[in-house]
Amino acid sequence: AAAQITIGTGTMGGFHKIIRFGISDAAIVATARTFIGISSNTAAATNVEPSTLLNSVGVGHGAADTNFKIFYGGSTAQTPIDLGANFPSNTSNTDVYELGLFSSPSEDNIIHWEFRRLNTGHVASGTIVGNGGIILPANSTLLTYAQNWRSNNATAAVVALDIMSDYIETDS
Repeated sequence: AAAQITIGTGTMGGFHKIIRFGISDAAIVATARTFIGISSNTAAATNVEPSTLLNSVGVGHGAADTNFKIFYGGSTAQTPIDLGANFPSNTSNTDVYELGLFSSPSEDNIIHWEFRRLNTGHVASGTIVGNGGIILPANSTLLTYAQNWRSNNATAAVVALDIMSDYIETDS
């Protein structure tokens, strides 16, 4: 739970992160919430909508979502990028996902992302360009490389998130 990485500044910082995961609820919790990614928050997660997270970048779903979205924001949470029906969040013990995040030290305030559904071959990718810490965390903000959680949204049901691998490489 330590903040150790930064977004590229144009001359330093940057990282490459790849994480594989799956949802393994005994029975899918329809209103569950999930977030997998990086964040300035190093504390244990609480039951919040991922769309409200600040200084964070990752993939997840909110209580009303049936598919995954890219969530991001600096000092202001941004509108999530909907990944569509090829990336369902309401399956259990079925799908394996892989999130890749890359921020080059030679690019200022840019994160490239790729999300894969490994068991079907579906892929979505894109680039998020920040500006002064509003759209993305400021390049001087330290981020934890693992802010991963799943919440049952106050139901009595058990939820489970399986992290299969988590790789992080800093560029400088």
